[in-house]
Amino acid sequence: MRVLCIDSTEKQAIISVLDGESRKVKKLDASENHSEFLLKRIEELLWEFNLKIQDINFVGINLGPGSFTGVRIGVSFVKAFMLALNLKAVGVSAFDLIKFYIKDENFMILLNSNNDDVYFFESLNGRETLGYINKFEINDYAKKNNLKCFCKLSESESFLDVLNIQTIDVLDDTLLNLTITKIEENKFTSIEKLNPIYVKRSQAEREFKQKLDLSININRCSLNDVNELVNLENLCFETDKFSENTFKTELETQTRKYFIAWFNKTPIGYIGFDECDLGESLNLLKICVKPEFRSFGVASKLLNEMFNFAETNKVKQIFLEVEKTNENAIKLYEKFGFITKYTRKNYYKNGSEALVMFKYF
Repeated sequence: MRVLCIDSTEKQAIISVLDGESRKVKKLDASENHSEFLLKRIEELLWEFNLKIQDINFVGINLGPGSFTGVRIGVSFVKAFMLALNLKAVGVSAFDLIKFYIKDENFMILLNSNNDDVYFFESLNGRETLGYINKFEINDYAKKNNLKCFCKLSESESFLDVLNIQTIDVLDDTLLNLTITKIEENKFTSIEKLNPIYVKRSQAEREFKQKLDLSININRCSLNDVNELVNLENLCFETDKFSENTFKTELETQTRKYFIAWFNKTPIGYIGFDECDLGESLNLLKICVKPEFRSFGVASKLLNEMFNFAETNKVKQIFLEVEKTNENAIKLYEKFGFITKYTRKNYYKNGSEALVMFKYF
């Protein structure tokens, strides 16, 4: 087995190679920027094994959080290797490298973000959460939830004010060890899901979200919006797509309600739901957001449009089906108070299971 691992989340990138029983780890100099030197150092390390990139079987990558630019460069290299060489990849987070050493069940992992907002990973009663917290609030939050706090030894000075924090010496070959474990467990990351982990948005993204919040409009759909709905459908879904005729039928059905979100004059998402049980229930049928507008709160705004309809019409409950593996959608629904009541096996055409979730009013 031949494995290449890349960690470009920090100022000094780390690369490692496994060739059978032999391994080597190389840390770039702090003065060597990732865009110019990372690929060069990978080639040099492979050369020490008398290997070329074509000889590698698997690749591992630290997806962050960390340096915005560094993470993007590392991920771009790995995606290029996957496409060109048909390699399988393992993507892990910077938190996973610390979690690799932790045996506790309830804990927080803290990562320095170079300001007062600290990145954190929380494991609490089997539920895992990523986010950021003001460093001056950590003690109260950890004490309230009875959480142990951990950080990397190299960042311990950043958390001097955190009571009883435990430091972990994350070795340079930890990513390689974790990648090997996941390869043996056949836990690979698809190229679609191999994306940087940004716990906190970049300045450009924050500015765009502010602009989006001010400019987005949501309107009830009419038959004049069928083409826009079809275009969104084709961009958002690979299977089970509604056709033009299906949308026409939906919009002509009295109990079906569709709303479309516009950014300036561009349609960027829609939501559709059905009135059931003589108007006492709503069934969320579909919600989609144009890929480049995801993670900016558009889905939340569409859901709020449905909630406003429910409140106005004195609806008692909303229910929906969601694919069990669709973690992002499930987290979004849970954020808005949906709870899973039961499952439906073989619900989707691909044979996957559906969670049936309810929100009560």
